Amino acid sequence: DAVGKNFPHIVYEIQDNTLHESEGGAREKMAIHFTTRESYPQGAEVPKAVYPEILIAVDNTLRVEFHSEEELLKYVIILVNSMNVRYLTVSKPSVQLKLRAVEIFNAKDDYSLFYIVDDVAVAYPSLEKLRDYVYYNPSKYGEYDLVFLFTGKDLVSRRGRGWERSIQGIAFIGGACGYEKVALGEDRAGTYKGVRVGAHEIGHLLGCPHDGYAYGRFSSEGCQKNGGFIMSYVERDSQSMKFSKCCNEMIRQMVISSEGKCLREKNVRRKIEKSRFPKQLPGDVVNRDKICKLAFPDVPETHFMVGSNGDAQCHARCFMPERLFGSDTFRYAFLFDNSPCNASEGKYCINGDCKGKRKSTVTTGHLSDLVNKA
Repeated sequence: DAVGKNFPHIVYEIQDNTLHESEGGAREKMAIHFTTRESYPQGAEVPKAVYPEILIAVDNTLRVEFHSEEELLKYVIILVNSMNVRYLTVSKPSVQLKLRAVEIFNAKDDYSLFYIVDDVAVAYPSLEKLRDYVYYNPSKYGEYDLVFLFTGKDLVSRRGRGWERSIQGIAFIGGACGYEKVALGEDRAGTYKGVRVGAHEIGHLLGCPHDGYAYGRFSSEGCQKNGGFIMSYVERDSQSMKFSKCCNEMIRQMVISSEGKCLREKNVRRKIEKSRFPKQLPGDVVNRDKICKLAFPDVPETHFMVGSNGDAQCHARCFMPERLFGSDTFRYAFLFDNSPCNASEGKYCINGDCKGKRKSTVTTGHLSDLVNKA
């Protein structure tokens, strides 16, 4: 059964030793000494690594798409694993998200979280409502660096007398650590759409405007707006899974600023008994046929076409039937992290690139061991 409408509002706290994913599937935690603000005045030396502490919330609309709490929680953890793969393209400091808690909202919470009109969520006023909800509940959210709400609702903005429906997420630029440390993004169960949405919006919170633009003291004007990196609107190749040098620099400036002090500290004090996390990435749980079906949901005949050179670029060739184009053909879709790309050489996709053989991602234990009800 799908999770019922009266399922309670629940917080799951995640233990300290969160997975950090790498090209091989699992990255060892980097040692970093978390200190107080006084040790990092503005303009100080850049730390080697930062670990933004994040709470991920899931609204009622999205959670009812999952068959169980366990399925939802595993999905969120794999989602963050893949988001962390995107952040492997950031350096000096390196950035790896620390998933500290997962919060599941009830339908009755929608009024507190969203500005609903015509059964859609208007993006900016909804973001403001989320910001205020988090701010006025400091006992729940005060210790987190970032709060991200994934929704199954359609996010929109006003366009004339109608709605602009292309919006997938929204966040405050440079909002981490402060009053505006929140972001909102769309996702659908099992699609892993939230990987790009989440990485992009968290990039905003960490100080990145869109490439080619500036906002206040944050500027990415030195990078082309159509350059195709994560912080642009263009998705054409593996570059769309990487951060630009401009965004990298803005993250660096945010980290050493007084506003970004929480990124240099370890603030979440709750300790949970040690256990293992799923070390999987989306390509471990979604096969290539399913990737094609997710990319082209209106084409029931589509499937992955084996034996094309596109595999080496981590592009799946997805079958398109004669009825659509006059003859059988294909369209490309990006393969997920850890999808096989050149099977004969044992290679797998990481950030859109076909890499050497991955490490094993097998893990032991039950997902119920990974969470703790508040």
